[in-house]
Amino acid sequence: MIQEVNIKNNNELLFCKDPFFNVIYYVNTGSDYFIYIIKDGKSELVVELPAKRLFCIEGKLYFILESYDIYSFKDMRDGNILCYDPVSGEVTLICDVTAATMFVYKDGIYYIVESEDSINKTINRTMFYA
Repeated sequence: MIQEVNIKNNNELLFCKDPFFNVIYYVNTGSDYFIYIIKDGKSELVVELPAKRLFCIEGKLYFILESYDIYSFKDMRDGNILCYDPVSGEVTLICDVTAATMFVYKDGIYYIVESEDSINKTINRTMFYA
């Protein structure tokens, strides 16, 4: 089951409530597209990477790396799936893919990779589980 998110109104999922730690994570779209936390009524930067598709499961935050056409990455790329551990403060690469979207459930991460078929001019979507 998807935890505390509203997919219908925002396909990018730029905020996520974490019931485990009773905090809210959000992407600061008005500035740097980095991930911030709202805790005890105060906002603070927690992940200095541009992101989309935020999901919290059992106290960890999962997200997709997104350049928004303003950032470039070394050893990473748009669509990589990462995990932020608020206890250690570490960000870990979970899947080195170019995911177009993802859903995080307790049993795993489901993500879709899109590829173009240049002959038929179609976009192929393949779903994976990690």
